[in-house]
This record gives sequence, structure tokens and C-alpha cells, in this order.
Amino acid sequence: RKIAAMNGIQYATYCSGGSVWFTKNDGTGWSAEKTVYLGTTARNSSIAVAYEAPYIAIHIVWDFDYVDIGQTTRRVGYMKSTDDGAHWTGRTLIYGEPAGTDIYPVVTASPSGAIAIWKYSAYPGGGLIAKPLPLLDGAVAPYTVLRGTGVNTGIPSVDNFKVVYN
Repeated sequence: RKIAAMNGIQYATYCSGGSVWFTKNDGTGWSAEKTVYLGTTARNSSIAVAYEAPYIAIHIVWDFDYVDIGQTTRRVGYMKSTDDGAHWTGRTLIYGEPAGTDIYPVVTASPSGAIAIWKYSAYPGGGLIAKPLPLLDGAVAPYTVLRGTGVNTGIPSVDNFKVVYN
């Protein structure tokens, strides 16, 4: 379970049974868990919250297997809520890697939007990919590849990324 907090409220996401789940704790206990993405292979979810005037935005990313015309790839999915988790955008596919690739997506957010970060295996030394997530009008920016210098191991860290990105 991954947890993010803002204004005394804890927001959590986790994957179970191949689906992505969400719950929150406003100080009186955890709310009923709800499925935000019904799937069969979802895993490695991450959550971030930020104040995006005039509301709090909740961002969730995860990876899953995607099959298209008989070809399976590992994808990063993204969803956003702007009403405290009552409703969610439709799933957005933001990236694909070959099937079986471990990509461990994480998300970070600020008042100006969110950025997803995940492992990238195409370069021999590995690396990370950073991609600004869709804005309310659907606009997106291209992704940035941060090339690794060693073996492609480990799980991306939002904190480490901020040091490199700034």
C-alpha cells in the first residue's frame, strides 16, 4: 500500500487481484476501498496528491500487461481524481516496454501538475523516464530519458529524481 497525505487526510492505493484500489483516511478511519481500475495484471501502484486550485488532485500510476493484436507489452497506466476520489478519469496509457520488463512507476505532484517516473530498459546501462502527465485539457509534453550509468536495477525514487531533475 502506498500512502500520500495532504491537509490531514491520508490517501492510499494498492494493487490486488490485478486491479488498482483506492481508500482514504480523514482521521476517523479508512473509507471503504474502491476499485479505480478493474484489470487482471495491475501491479506496483503509486499515488501523489497536490493542491491544484481550486481542488486537491489525486494522481495514481501503475504498471500492467497490455495485449494488442496478440502482442503483450508492459504499460504504465494513469488516472486522476479532482473530487477527493469519488470519480476518476479514464485510464490513460502513458508508456510501453517489452513484456516481462520490470518498470516500477512512481508519481510525484505539485500545484502545476504531475510527473510519472519509471525504469527504462532500452539503454544498456538502464535509466529512468520522466513524463509530465496529461493536463485537464488533455495536453501532454514529451517524455525525458535519464540515462543510467550502471546495471538497470532498483526501483525509481521520486526523491532521487528531484535531485537529478532540478
